[in-house]
Amino acid sequence: MSCYEYRRETRELNRRGHLVNHKRVARVVRANQLGIKPRKWYVRTTDSRHDHTSTQSCTAT
Repeated sequence: MSCYEYRRETRELNRRGHLVNHKRVARVVRANQLGIKPRKWYVRTTDSRHDHTSTQSCTAT
């Protein structure tokens, strides 16, 4: 269950008969780095809504 979040893992473990607390599951997941990896967000650094052509915008400072 490596790609589950801790809430879903807690429900699954409880369904299988293991009585565990969600806080303990979250701690174990975090300690073993098994959680869902966050998406990487990229910052747009150029503003393409200008009046210059591509060569003019690169040389204009």
